[in-house]
Amino acid sequence: MPNNLNKAIIVGVDYGYGNVKTVNNIFASTLKELPVKPSLPRKTIEFEGKYYAIGSGKIGIQKSKTDDSTMLILTAAAIASELSMKGIREGNVI
Repeated sequence: MPNNLNKAIIVGVDYGYGNVKTVNNIFASTLKELPVKPSLPRKTIEFEGKYYAIGSGKIGIQKSKTDDSTMLILTAAAIASELSMKGIREGNVI
């Protein structure tokens, strides 16, 4: 594991109605809640005890992107994908 646990890492995330973008990743701005923990966790995220498939399902145009947790979950997935590319699997969020 890289020795990055005590270094600040800034991750830029641009999320729109079509795609979530980071410097190294892009995926559809959609998610679908899964009924059970997936057997293959590829492109999934656990958030508050629930599992979501990233890039699946459909979200519509929203008046505000902060009305529900959809964009928060997509942002967490974007950050996780960037950190994963750096080999970082744990750390402190500030």
